[in-house]
Amino acid sequence: MPFSTFISADNYYQGFLHTKNEALLSHLATLLYPKVKSRHLTTPLLLNAFYWFSSLKHYFARLFPHFLQPMSSSSEDLLGYAPPIGEVLWTAMNAQIRALTGGDITKEEAVLSMDTWRALTELDAKAKEVEDIKRQTK
Repeated sequence: MPFSTFISADNYYQGFLHTKNEALLSHLATLLYPKVKSRHLTTPLLLNAFYWFSSLKHYFARLFPHFLQPMSSSSEDLLGYAPPIGEVLWTAMNAQIRALTGGDITKEEAVLSMDTWRALTELDAKAKEVEDIKRQTK
């Protein structure tokens, strides 16, 4: 699966978790089952897409523990402001792409078309490097 598809699927998945908006679940299912017409997206198929992607995320979290960590339950600041989930996901997606391109926008197309497994391996290694640097500077 191309990394761009994984990012899109993850955004729909996270969006659904936070909003319970079934349209996001339909978008997730359409990405995972591209040959299924949207009019054939039954409740069991939507639930299957949700649980399949959820189990994939848990599997990836075990394989890439430095990069894939749970989101905090409350991302409010001291004044009680929490940015909308769309803003949070947009920021995270851009950070992932930037980490893989090294800030070189000419590499973005290659990054988005790379295999998800390879992209997550690299992001996990970069996250581990950051953790190591933080540990050393304490």
